Amino acid sequence: MTYRVIALDLDGTLLTPQKTILPESLAALQKAKQAGYQVLIVTGRHHVAIHPFYQALRLDTPAICCNGTYLNNGQSKQTNSSHALSLFNRCTSAQKFSS
Repeated sequence: MTYRVIALDLDGTLLTPQKTILPESLAALQKAKQAGYQVLIVTGRHHVAIHPFYQALRLDTPAICCNGTYLNNGQSKQTNSSHALSLFNRCTSAQKFSS
């Protein structure tokens, strides 16, 4: 099976400095969806902060939020899957990167 996916970050990628989506971007992504591409938001933001953009893009795909720690279904507003690091793993990782 072949998947056709466009995964987009928001800040510094899809959004303008004014935190809006250009009409040209909306049109291009709508064309991609009509051509069979799945459009996903992949962001460091919390799902509440991306909801207006999720709606503007008229997405029906899950969003990957908080730097990949969970999937959120923007339509049902349910968290589908969560893989946050434990406190031990966060501390261990922080120690490795600060050395």
